[in-house]
Amino acid sequence: MRVQNKHFQSLELYVNRDQDYYFEGNISHVKGPRGENRGYVFLFQDVTDKMRFDRIKSRFITFASHEIRTPLHGLLGFLNVIYDNLHDRLSDEEKKYFQFLLDSGENLRTVVEEMLEMSTLQDENSKLRRSHISLKKLIHSAIEKVALEQEAMSVKVELHAPEQSMIFFGEPDLLVKAFESIIKNIIIYTLPDSVVFIQLTESEALYKIEFISPGITLTAEEVDIMISDFYQMEAQITKVADGIELGFPLAKDIVQWHGGRLIIPDQEEFSIIIELPRRQAKGETEKS
Repeated sequence: MRVQNKHFQSLELYVNRDQDYYFEGNISHVKGPRGENRGYVFLFQDVTDKMRFDRIKSRFITFASHEIRTPLHGLLGFLNVIYDNLHDRLSDEEKKYFQFLLDSGENLRTVVEEMLEMSTLQDENSKLRRSHISLKKLIHSAIEKVALEQEAMSVKVELHAPEQSMIFFGEPDLLVKAFESIIKNIIIYTLPDSVVFIQLTESEALYKIEFISPGITLTAEEVDIMISDFYQMEAQITKVADGIELGFPLAKDIVQWHGGRLIIPDQEEFSIIIELPRRQAKGETEKS
């Protein structure tokens, strides 16, 4: 569809200097009847309220997370002391209830920590430590962490990567957290005694990390829920029900903070793809 005989001579924006305003803009070509360029259309949308709300939300999450984290650490500490002292006098059923309390507390602590990390990533003024790091080493670290936490897991994780070193300029702890979150969540939806493959490749422009799990079938709606900020979804295959999960949204924020993107392709074999720009590493190297 073409817009004819439309041309903007000028465009003026009146902004109150005593207050910050935010706009999103789009520019489109205006074509004539023969396809010639007749001008441009500038479309601006006022997103000031949205930006203010996002800032308020981020501050609230940071404040609430800090307020929850301190008493939660104390509560878990006392629970562990009580459990250790009473362990020999508890029945099997009472031990099960105690373990449920401890596991629930640890899950809540994980959620609180991830909320703080998401808030930090969304803060434009946050300064995180970057360094030149090997992506292969970071992925190996994430695999080892998951293996230690899930000693009895029946799913094997294999990394396939070229021999050459793949150096990226990024925040090591955050990237390990992203890889770890993805691996954990994929394992939940993977059939027992299966293998999750991690394929690391590179091109001239980017590094590509693909997490592949055969046997997982998720609908487009389930994928959208999975990458939303807070999701609670039952694993249909393994029948494992999780609580609120921040794994994928946090991983997505970490990847985007590094200038990359997280993709879940619409294909028969379930996979998650992370793309990280190589030019970022080169550019940062030149500056340092």
